[in-house]
Amino acid sequence: MQEKIHMKFPGEDGSSGIKWHQDWAFLPHTNDSIVTVGLAVDDSTKENGCLQVVPGTHKKPILSHFKDGNFVSAIEDPSFDSSKAVHVEVPAGGASFHHVRTAHASGPNNSTQSRRVCFTQYCATDAWPLIGVVGPEGYGVEGPVDWERFCSTIVRGSPTLYPRMLEIPISLPFPYERGYDVFHNDSQEAAESKQ
Repeated sequence: MQEKIHMKFPGEDGSSGIKWHQDWAFLPHTNDSIVTVGLAVDDSTKENGCLQVVPGTHKKPILSHFKDGNFVSAIEDPSFDSSKAVHVEVPAGGASFHHVRTAHASGPNNSTQSRRVCFTQYCATDAWPLIGVVGPEGYGVEGPVDWERFCSTIVRGSPTLYPRMLEIPISLPFPYERGYDVFHNDSQEAAESKQ
């Protein structure tokens, strides 16, 4: 289980959007029984930069997050088409769910309302991470799996020393491009996210 809080405050510019990416690119595991739950603290709307997803991408091949041979935290795959994206508007207290391989993004907050969301990622106890954590903020890899921490975060079920291995596509996020991150949209991407 991993948690993070993402906050977008009123009047922030385009840099507060999040580029298109798949969490799977950062967190390959032995299987993809992983879901991210977004608990909305505030109403999450198109105007204040709600989650956007491209339905069905969780069942398709993974998309490249590499540019010039470096992992760049965002989809750089020329085959990717975000034109079928849907905005996932969630009222305060509501939740959204998306699979670890779903292509998703969010736009900037162009409203007068805050948009705060607490994201928690859950995995099956037999879904073992293949590497440490690579953060979209560019903080890189944290060491190997900490067994005690892993066991302490189990919500339901029991720990297992036998990970379930599936033949699924993965790539490892190396080498990591430090100057590039998923949180900074250029003006074109920001304009597209407003549509």
